[in-house]
Amino acid sequence: MLIFKQNFILFKDLILALNMIADDWLKIKTDKELHIMIKHAQNARAIIIFGYVLMILAVSLLVFLPCFGTSLRYMTNITDPIKILPLQTYYFYDKNQSPYYELTFAAQVVLLIMASISYTGIDNLLGLLVFHLCGQMENLKEQLINIKRFETFNNGLAFIVKDHIRLIKYFKIVENTFTLLLLGLLLYFGILFCLYGFLTIAILTEGREMSIMRLIYLISAALNVCGHMCLYCIVGEILVTQCEGIYRAVYDYEWYTLEPEEARTLIIIMIRANKPLYITAGKMFPMTLSMFCNWTNGPDGGGGGGGGGSSGGS
Repeated sequence: MLIFKQNFILFKDLILALNMIADDWLKIKTDKELHIMIKHAQNARAIIIFGYVLMILAVSLLVFLPCFGTSLRYMTNITDPIKILPLQTYYFYDKNQSPYYELTFAAQVVLLIMASISYTGIDNLLGLLVFHLCGQMENLKEQLINIKRFETFNNGLAFIVKDHIRLIKYFKIVENTFTLLLLGLLLYFGILFCLYGFLTIAILTEGREMSIMRLIYLISAALNVCGHMCLYCIVGEILVTQCEGIYRAVYDYEWYTLEPEEARTLIIIMIRANKPLYITAGKMFPMTLSMFCNWTNGPDGGGGGGGGGSSGGS
């Protein structure tokens, strides 16, 4: 899954998005706009910290428990040596002898650390990019509400339309970069969740021979899978909410105080803002909370609502 993630990241396109983020932080802004950007950056930071805490906990359990002669995995006589190692695999050498055991253990620890950092880092990058877009959408809404601070209405509206087009371009980069990745993760999490659920039921039917450690591990893994998918959907839901906020700002604007020609120009933004920007999985499934509920409910939960509104311009 880690290799799958890295293969679908378009780093050249992401450089453009990262440059846009840098420009947004460097350009002149009001105190309220700066506060909004900091708020969304702190939200992204909290998710990043939470993700790494989960990974550190998981890696720590996999690394330290074998030192005390126990493991969260299903132990077999074929793939597990006398001395327990963090990862389960086949060995073409005698891993129980020193220094082979110590070198193998150290190599697996390094592999786990590198894999966890890379795996979580890509997820955190998506959260960072989307939360920045949410902050810019909220700033755009504030500019619409306070459009009177511009010299003329037409100048202010032209600035807002150009900024809206820029944000749509930014969104397309993020969407095109992560859409296939999210589709693979959606299928991966669905299969994994079903397998963990089946194994949990199998352990519960063992009665007195039930392994409490394995049960805790499987339940934790299932919750981790649901947590990751829920975070993707929460981030997508926040983005949709911010897009709808722009539409609401135009709708609530005191258009009746404007000249007829000026009032008609607001329709352009309303038409585009009426189509929210959906982060989708494979251009098919919008990553929203309604889709997450349908995903967890199974086939009887119905299909995910909404569509990928990633096309179009202001």
